[in-house]
Amino acid sequence: MMQLTINGSTIHVPKTIYSVLELIQHLKINSQFIIVEQNYRILKKEDYAQAIVTNGDQFEFVQFVGGG
Repeated sequence: MMQLTINGSTIHVPKTIYSVLELIQHLKINSQFIIVEQNYRILKKEDYAQAIVTNGDQFEFVQFVGGG
């Protein structure tokens, strides 16, 4: 298992998760409506599949929600 910090909370995910895209899918987050910051660096959506997740990484997921 890998230990990650996501939005300030520590979670454990399987070591089989290699990319940010796989992490998003594992967490069942709709990637169409989020911005991802990995280790204080904002990622472009087109980089999610190539961005490697490593033990100890810190993430912030910002989700956009519609409403009025």
